[in-house]
Amino acid sequence: MNYFSPNLKRGNFTDDNDELTIKLHALLGNKWNTHIKRKLLSQGIDLQTHQP
Repeated sequence: MNYFSPNLKRGNFTDDNDELTIKLHALLGNKWNTHIKRKLLSQGIDLQTHQP
């Protein structure tokens, strides 16, 4: 299985998760993914492997 970390919680999103996602999308729009990519790159994280 392809998971970022074996410690990640699996299953359906909670209502709180859905609400947070909607609020962040309303705030950041489609820039959200670009924002995360820039942050990872600035921390020296490889975007393919998510490793330093």
